[in-house]
Amino acid sequence: MRWNVILTSTAPIDFGDSVPAALKLFEPARVTALKSVHVTGTHTSYCPFCWVDVYLDDGDSVAEALAYLGTAIADVNGAWTFTLPAPLAAGQGIRLVTTARDYGVIPNFEAGASTRMSMLFTGTFKAYVPIARR
Repeated sequence: MRWNVILTSTAPIDFGDSVPAALKLFEPARVTALKSVHVTGTHTSYCPFCWVDVYLDDGDSVAEALAYLGTAIADVNGAWTFTLPAPLAAGQGIRLVTTARDYGVIPNFEAGASTRMSMLFTGTFKAYVPIARR
C-alpha cells in the first residue's frame, strides 16, 4: 500500500469485518504540530521505528491520498518529524499511513503491516496531545 495515490475513494484503506482487531485497532500516526513546512507527530499506538507515509489531500468530503509527499521514520518512542515540500495551500491537508517495520509491533502481524489512513490534518486543527505512558 505504501506510496500509492488514492483518488475519489469513499473509504480508502479501511478494514472490513474479517480483519483481526489487532490490526483494525492499531492507530495511524498523528500530527502534534504543523507550522509552515515543519510537521511533528507521534503515535497513539506504540510504534517504534515505524514508517509514516505522508500524503497530500484536499478538504472536500472525499478522503484521498492525492499525492505522496514522502516518509518519516519514527524514533523508539514513536515520535517523528517531516518537512513538507511547500506550505499547505488553503483547503489542503495531509493524511498519514503508518507501516510497522518489525514483527510484533502490531500484535501477531509481520513487518510491513500498515494502518488505515488517518484523519485530515491541516494547519488549523487542534493538536493531538498524547497521554503519558506509565
